[in-house]
Amino acid sequence: MTTPAGSLPDYPDDEDGKALRNIALSGSDMSRPMVVDFAIDASSKSIALACLAAIEDAGFEGQLYQDEDDQRWAVYVAIRMIAEYDGIMRTQKILGELVADHGGTPDGWGTFGNVDGAQ
Repeated sequence: MTTPAGSLPDYPDDEDGKALRNIALSGSDMSRPMVVDFAIDASSKSIALACLAAIEDAGFEGQLYQDEDDQRWAVYVAIRMIAEYDGIMRTQKILGELVADHGGTPDGWGTFGNVDGAQ
């Protein structure tokens, strides 16, 4: 999905494609790895713990988080990867399948990119 050097990759016209386009426009080198955080929504601590266990059993590292405002729980999975559309879609699908039986649902992703050495 990349185009000649110096131009933006050709991203799909959906929310994930728009997010990747914005990351590229902010100055990140899309050919270099960056840390991408994937969020899993969980309505309770017990669901979050079950999701975390499933994620870790599959070889990923996760971290629990509780929102101070609505008290909902989440699991965040940070993966150092090249932020390309197919890889992000595939990772969201894998994580979603891992947590589905435990009541968790994928809730997007984000990154600070790799501008100025951020990784």
